Amino acid sequence: MKAELNWDSGLTFNGKIREYSFTLDATKPHGKDRGPTPKEALISAVLGCTGMDVVSLIGKYKIEIESFKLVGNAEPRDHHPRIFPQIDVVFELKIKFKDREAEFPRVLEAVRLSLTKYCAVSAMVSPTSPIFYTVVVNGEIEARDQAQFPS
Repeated sequence: MKAELNWDSGLTFNGKIREYSFTLDATKPHGKDRGPTPKEALISAVLGCTGMDVVSLIGKYKIEIESFKLVGNAEPRDHHPRIFPQIDVVFELKIKFKDREAEFPRVLEAVRLSLTKYCAVSAMVSPTSPIFYTVVVNGEIEARDQAQFPS
């Protein structure tokens, strides 16, 4: 895997990954706010990685997803380096259950497997910034836990 960043001006960088282009910038007043900050991109990478895992696993279980939204939030600490003391992730799934009793545990299993085994981005980030997650299925909070990857 390879990514490339080219400095534009100020704190703006234009990135390229394969044939895809993107912009990273700092927020005003330091930057021009022309794209997400690197830390915002990191949160998005965590969400994208775990989201892809969950969609793949639920699909393998032959469970129908009506909608799926992930929300990530992290606030940097006040001193440098301004790392995230933790990242909070909410999985908001709307599932069309055929057999809720059989399928519901598989939905929770998909999230747990992503955040204990499969999501490489979360595995890389979580030793420094622990990831806590909440699973909401059909509008109800169903689980809360922390990502735990083997050493």
